[in-house]
Formats: sequence, structure tokens, C-alpha cells
Amino acid sequence: MMKNENGFTLAEVLATAVIIIIASIAMYYGIVHAERQIVKNYHDRVAIMHASGELDWQKYYKNTYNGLSPFGSKSVVIDEYDNRGPLLGVMEYKQLGLVPPDVVIQNLHYEAVEISVRWTEPSDKKQRKVVLREDFY
Repeated sequence: MMKNENGFTLAEVLATAVIIIIASIAMYYGIVHAERQIVKNYHDRVAIMHASGELDWQKYYKNTYNGLSPFGSKSVVIDEYDNRGPLLGVMEYKQLGLVPPDVVIQNLHYEAVEISVRWTEPSDKKQRKVVLREDFY
């Protein structure tokens, strides 16, 4: 036989509901933030792969034709969206020129090239940029 048959009060039920609602909202915002960060990381990775591929092309061109293949800038696709079209970025080539030998290494001349990829992130409208550099001996 039960001695206390009162059950839950209305205040206890409301307090529990408020706690569950706050926890659900916090989880929702955490998940939304995590999804946006995953997309940003994917865009960074794609931009790095574009720049790395261009540096590989420059190395191949230098080894094959004994020179670099400069360009000003060109458009690259960072992501594909069904409803908005592609997210485009701009890849830029910057040749840093012949670097003179330092005191320690007298006869070592090399050319330095920087490849940068920049784009505007759709979620926060901020400009993003990735820069990779390669030294060609």
C-alpha cells in the first residue's frame, strides 16, 4: 500500500518541460554550428587541393619545359549547389622570383611560387583565402 499518492505538481511538470526545451534548443544550435563548420572545412580542403594541384602542374612544367607556366588568375569551383549554382573561387599565381643564395649555401638559386585561392563563404559572407608556396630548385 502506498502512503503518498499525491503525484507531480504542476510546477514540477513545467520546470521539467522548460529544462527539456532549453536542452533541445542548445543541441539544435550546436548541430547547426557543427554542420556549418563541416562545410567550411570542406571548402578549405577543396581550395587546398586546387592550389596543390596547380603547384604540382608547375613542377611538372618546370621539369619538362625548364620553366614555369605563369597565369594571372582563373576561376575554380569550390562547391556545387543544386539550387544556387556553383560556389566559385579565384586562383591567383604569384611568382616570387629568383631567390639569391644565402651565406651558407653559395650556389643554390631557386624560384618561389605562391598559389592562392580565395572565395566568399556563403554562410557568413566572409572572405576566405588559402595560400600555398613551393620553392623550385
